[in-house]
Amino acid sequence: MIATRMIGDVDLLACQRRHRARYPLLLESVADGTARARWDLLLATDGRHIRLDRDGVTRDQDGAALAGDFLSCLDRAWSIERTSAAAADDAPFPGGWAVFLGYELAGQVEPVLALPAAAGSLPVALAVRCPAALLRDRADGRCLALAEADAATWLDTLQADAAASVSATPAARGWEPPESMDEEAPAVFAAGVRRILAYLVAGDVFQANLSRGWTARFREAPDAGVLYARLREANPAPFAGLFVSGEWAVASASPERLVSVRGSRVETRPIAGTRPRLPGDDDGVRIRELAAHPKERAEHVMLVDLERNDLGRVCVGGSVEVDEL
Repeated sequence: MIATRMIGDVDLLACQRRHRARYPLLLESVADGTARARWDLLLATDGRHIRLDRDGVTRDQDGAALAGDFLSCLDRAWSIERTSAAAADDAPFPGGWAVFLGYELAGQVEPVLALPAAAGSLPVALAVRCPAALLRDRADGRCLALAEADAATWLDTLQADAAASVSATPAARGWEPPESMDEEAPAVFAAGVRRILAYLVAGDVFQANLSRGWTARFREAPDAGVLYARLREANPAPFAGLFVSGEWAVASASPERLVSVRGSRVETRPIAGTRPRLPGDDDGVRIRELAAHPKERAEHVMLVDLERNDLGRVCVGGSVEVDEL
C-alpha cells in the first residue's frame, strides 16, 4: 500500500537546497510535459544506504562492510522490502531507492574490463533508501506527497517542506561564473581517435564513444542547487537531475531516456546523431537532414541495435521489438 496526500504548489529545488540530507535526488522534466517526460520527483531518504568505495569494499550507512559486490548487495536489500504496489494516480514512484552508478561500476557487470579509477571524490556507486517523495505532474500541475505504507508519517514532513519552499529565495540567485574553463588538450583527443581507429581495424571494438573533458574552476565552491538551476536554465532537458550526497553533487541534463520500467514492460529510447542548429533554422529541414544523412543514420541504427541487444539480456526471449526508428 502507498500513502498519498495532495498538496499545494512546491519548489522541489528549494526543498532540496534547504534539506540536503533529507532529499538526495531531484529528477525534473524541465523541457517537456508529455507522457515520455512528464513528472518531477524529489526523493526523501531515511538515511539507509549502500555505498561502493574506491577501495572495492561495499559498505552500509554505518560503515560496516557487506558481503558480495555492490549490485548483489542492492538486489538483496531490495528483495527484502520489495513491493508490488503501484503509485497512485499513475505516479512513477511508489518508494524505493535513489541510485548513482559511476562508469567504473561497469567492471562488475563486464569483468573483462580493466577500467582506470575516476578522478574526484565520487564513490563508484551509491544506493540511498527512499521510502517517500514529493511529486509534480507537469501535465496538469498537481503536486502530491507520497510514502510507503509503513512510512506514512513522512507525509506531514513532506507537506511542511513543500509549503516552506514556495517563499524560498530562487536558486538562480547567487550564481557566479567560473574563473577559468579548461578543456582537455586537442592532442589528447586526436591520440584517442588514432587509438580507436587501430582497435576498429584489429576488430577489437565496433563502436566507441570518445569525449573531451572540461574542468571549471571557481573562486569558491558553487552551491550545487545554484549550479543546477543555471544548468536547467541554459539547457532545459526532458531528463534533468541533481544528486547530492555529503560534499559532492552530480548535476545532469539529458535529452534521452535510458530506460523506463512500468510493470513488466521495459522501454529504452536512445538518441544518436548530431546536426548543427542555428538561430532561425527550420527544424523540419534539420530533422530531414539528420534522418537522411548516411553517417548519422548508421550511427543511430547501430545504437538502436546495441540497446535491443542489451534489453535481450534481461527480457523474455523474443519479446524485444523496435517499434519506432
